[in-house]
Amino acid sequence: MSNPEAGTQIDMAGSAAVACVACRRLKMRCIGLETGCCNRCAKAKRECIVLPSRRGHQASKSSSSRQRNGTVSSKIRGTSQHDSPASLTSSEKNNHERHSRSLSDSLSRSNSGHIDGHDGYHSRHSSTHTGGMLVVLSSPGRSPSKSHTPQSHESSHGKDIRNGKIPSLSESVLEDLVRFFSQRLIYFVPILDSSDLDDVPFVMRHRRPLAYCAALIAAKFAPGSGHLYDQIVPHVHDFLRSLEGPLAQADDIIWMQLQAYAILYANGTSTDISNPKAESEETRRLNHWVLKSSIETFALRLSLHQSFSEVRRLIQDGAHHVEQTFAFRKYVYWLWLFTLSHHFSLVTECPPSIRADYSIRTACLLLSQVEKPARITRLLAEVDLCMLWNAAGQSLPGLDEFWCPPPQDQDPEAASRVLDDADAALDVWSQRWGVHGEPNATYPGLDVSNNGAVLFHYRATRFWLRVFSIRVIRSSRLTANSTFPQNQSLGQLNVRLTLKSAEAAEKMCRYLLDIPLIKRDSAKHMADFGFALIAFCALYVLRIYELFGSAFPVLEGYVKTVEETGKVLTEMGVGINTIPVVYGKRVLDRLEEVKRSFAMRVVDPSLGAQVAEEVDLRWIDDFFARV
Repeated sequence: MSNPEAGTQIDMAGSAAVACVACRRLKMRCIGLETGCCNRCAKAKRECIVLPSRRGHQASKSSSSRQRNGTVSSKIRGTSQHDSPASLTSSEKNNHERHSRSLSDSLSRSNSGHIDGHDGYHSRHSSTHTGGMLVVLSSPGRSPSKSHTPQSHESSHGKDIRNGKIPSLSESVLEDLVRFFSQRLIYFVPILDSSDLDDVPFVMRHRRPLAYCAALIAAKFAPGSGHLYDQIVPHVHDFLRSLEGPLAQADDIIWMQLQAYAILYANGTSTDISNPKAESEETRRLNHWVLKSSIETFALRLSLHQSFSEVRRLIQDGAHHVEQTFAFRKYVYWLWLFTLSHHFSLVTECPPSIRADYSIRTACLLLSQVEKPARITRLLAEVDLCMLWNAAGQSLPGLDEFWCPPPQDQDPEAASRVLDDADAALDVWSQRWGVHGEPNATYPGLDVSNNGAVLFHYRATRFWLRVFSIRVIRSSRLTANSTFPQNQSLGQLNVRLTLKSAEAAEKMCRYLLDIPLIKRDSAKHMADFGFALIAFCALYVLRIYELFGSAFPVLEGYVKTVEETGKVLTEMGVGINTIPVVYGKRVLDRLEEVKRSFAMRVVDPSLGAQVAEEVDLRWIDDFFARV
């Protein structure tokens, strides 16, 4: 409810001490505050917040009135545009509030679908249209009361900021957070070299946005630093908003902006996809969907996709130190965006926004003889892995287009042979890139002792290829009765491929378990999506075990791996990043459900020998949220 006396609560005449938070932070004169919103905030279309001053003035009640009326709907919608309450009539304010409540109620209903098992359809289709495997992780399963739905980080300091109480962040704390990122997190952002953050005081003075972005992510992982996260968000928001304006001219500034962007994008939050929340203006730009769109748009505005031509010319001309040129950096950045587009496409089942063109397909060959750090070689390994997948898709249509239904006119036996070839190609790829520490790795510039990320993507790709192969075979099975004479063996083929996919899922689960204990602490700083895939593979194994039971003894061993993985995940939380704990509990809860279901029924040991009509693998589509 608005207060008609709000405008008289602050005496503007001759009181320089009264200024909104934004103007105080910029140390600028606050003009036009007597209208309820200063000129600077009105131009930026943000809420104008006035705190009590040292002279005893009271905070503007019109600010809280705006927060209750106009700003609420903009937070629910997650947009940067809202009307000033001063420009709204009484009826418009009422409509504004009703719209806010209706959207809020809608979000509440869709989120409750993750908890209330009776509203699963609504939650899947209204809250998360394209969640892919993340929907599975956030779904309650059969025991809604025991589900652990991932929640977005929320702290009392976040509420303080929304109420206008923004604590100051000391330079020493900011510097410590940047150092923490440099020592613990930089490995996961191949765009950054360790030397980029070596001189922290220099970064603080001359690359401030880079410092803020590094500190923001560090605040999630550094123990006891979660309360600092919301203090850094406004600074990061200002940086992201500044990139929407004219492009900088200096290469150093552009590269700093790209690096800062990369830090945020590489550490996206999985709950932005599986369990989206209402957002404020300042947090909207940090949503992973928005980050993905904005960073790729920024890259296109900078023409990163055209940097290939310049790099190729430098190499053909025999230029020295190509890796130090700005063109090389831009080219590597574009390749990195391509790999992340591929990964994002997998977890959301959306078409990739960056497809493999000639500049990407030839990257590994072009850069093979260029001197480069190991972090870039690891990135090229991922690019090469995507090319292997694309090649398999040429032989088996639909395999590399996992976001849409596969063709129905393929020979299942021929498809199976293609998948065997893809498996063999993966083994050759692993030797080439030294995945297992092979001394005979053929690609130059490898650091086989620090190749954990490459091993992760190798196991993940094998899992995805085998899972999507089941889709292709099952789609072919729809017409097998009338088309293929060998359909009597189709059921056995389904079983064989399903067991192979379970084997790949178990290997993916073992990724964490295989890390030596002395190095496992570093894995805690992996992005959410890495933990999400491991947990998803664990649930996948449990579903197959539920389908086949004791018909195949090997599944018993896989289930033991799943249990151990779930326990390790529950111990991988650090700072305010509790996503691994949430996923671990989800896996263990599902395991208990499966055990209880087996205790109540008798499993037919002959299940594995049944024919196609009796081995129903339609649950695959359920698993990927296609129902």
